[in-house]
Amino acid sequence: MHNLAQWQHARRRWRPASGAAQRSPDRDLLIRMATRDQRGRFTRGQSGNPAGRPSGISNAALLRRAIEGHLPKVLKTLIAAAEQGDVSAARLLMDRALPPLKAIDLPVPVGLPDGDLSAQARAVLRAVAEQRCTPDEAQRLVAAMAAAAKVVEITEIEQRVAALEASYGGPE
Repeated sequence: MHNLAQWQHARRRWRPASGAAQRSPDRDLLIRMATRDQRGRFTRGQSGNPAGRPSGISNAALLRRAIEGHLPKVLKTLIAAAEQGDVSAARLLMDRALPPLKAIDLPVPVGLPDGDLSAQARAVLRAVAEQRCTPDEAQRLVAAMAAAAKVVEITEIEQRVAALEASYGGPE
């Protein structure tokens, strides 16, 4: 602070009011209504302000309602600014008006042979070596084959257990 008057003004401004230490009866009731656990924390679904902010009243919702009637004029102004070379206006329009580009996976014919999964995995590796598919596509194909191998393995185990149970007279 530069001088005594400014310091005293700031001190007065931040000093609690004379009745600030006392709580209103309504506030005491709200605090008692909010249940706390043994560690003093609010329990799930309860808070120190049960009345809280009403749903649907947020700063974003208020801003949307405020500009709703002016939106066509704002858009025209923004488009005009972008046409005159305003890069930030153009970026804002591009970010908000156009969806972002996403990569699309197109089907790639690999030509998997009939037979066991190891021969099919070798065919996928050969397709990568011959640049007929990308390593990412090959990784997904081999992962799908591994999942299929687990399904086959579980099916075979179930069949073996059923055969054993049948030979010993059923489950005990």
